[in-house]
Amino acid sequence: MVFWRKRTKSVEREAPAVSSEEMQQGADQILSELRRRGVEAPLSPSLLKGLVGRLERVSRESRASVLDGIALTFELQDRTRLQMLRNLREIEEVEQMMNSFSGELSKLDEVMEVLSAYVKRLHESGRSRENQLLH
Repeated sequence: MVFWRKRTKSVEREAPAVSSEEMQQGADQILSELRRRGVEAPLSPSLLKGLVGRLERVSRESRASVLDGIALTFELQDRTRLQMLRNLREIEEVEQMMNSFSGELSKLDEVMEVLSAYVKRLHESGRSRENQLLH
């Protein structure tokens, strides 16, 4: 069992200088591969630039895995967006129903006030008749 390791210098491969033409070809190739995977959304130039630089340094299998992951991310984002739109519509429907219900409650409150005033008048007129002597 090794408890220590000799410290070695990690040498990162620096990305070779890429011309703008090579960058554009790489970006076009990435976009083409993503479209084959079902990604239709536009990608930002900075994302494409980063992908071109990173994907040049990885194996073919890793490149395919990265692009598959990006495609899955876009698919998940699209599903989430659609679900949010459905939820928003449902919230708007509930809000509309609550507003309608509130309006009906206001009408019911007005009717109850009218009935209360009517019952109060009936009650008061009944008392005044009781106090009158008939003989």
